[in-house]
Amino acid sequence: MRYKQPKSLWTTSLKWLQAGLLVGVILLIGRIAFFNHGQGEESHQIDRLKSDNASLKSNITNKKRMMDMQMQQEALNNSNPIIKKSSRQLAAGTQAEQKANELFPILINYSSAKTYLARSSKASKYVARHILQDKQIFDNNKSAADYIDYAGLHSQLKDIDFSAGNISGNNLPVIIKVNYFSWFTNKRRSDNQDLYLGTYNYATGRFSQLYRFGNLYEGAGNDD
Repeated sequence: MRYKQPKSLWTTSLKWLQAGLLVGVILLIGRIAFFNHGQGEESHQIDRLKSDNASLKSNITNKKRMMDMQMQQEALNNSNPIIKKSSRQLAAGTQAEQKANELFPILINYSSAKTYLARSSKASKYVARHILQDKQIFDNNKSAADYIDYAGLHSQLKDIDFSAGNISGNNLPVIIKVNYFSWFTNKRRSDNQDLYLGTYNYATGRFSQLYRFGNLYEGAGNDD
């Protein structure tokens, strides 16, 4: 007959300790899961709020734009010649400035021969055809473009300063100061300002004349 050794107090205590630890681990896992779930719900709520806020802002902007266009159109149709002329001046100036802000990133931003030569195609919907042949603005000479790759020349628009004169017929005279950075690869950036003179045709929605008057300023960039 085999002798059965009685359980010691240490063995019993160890088992209770193990059981207690197991219960503690289960409770901890449950808390972590609950916390993560709560965080996930909170994150989803924040994302939904951000999305709703962006949608609301977009709707407000679109409605304001539609109201502005409606008021502008009503003014253009007004029988009072002073109101009609003033509205036409405002509408042409607003449209010309918007087109200038779309055009000049195309003209100024390039970092390779490929992007430089692609400018004329991208800009064709903003300017009259003869402007695309202007070598002061669009120099499509391949050797000049190759220099951009060879020297590592980069150009980047900062912003433009736009002003318009009085509209005559459909022609609105404009002056545009272009602020931009230019630099060679691994070299300091320079701060540049160029001046452009032109005419915006309100009927065609294009610049019928655009002339690069020249460089106003060139110096070290403020961030260098």
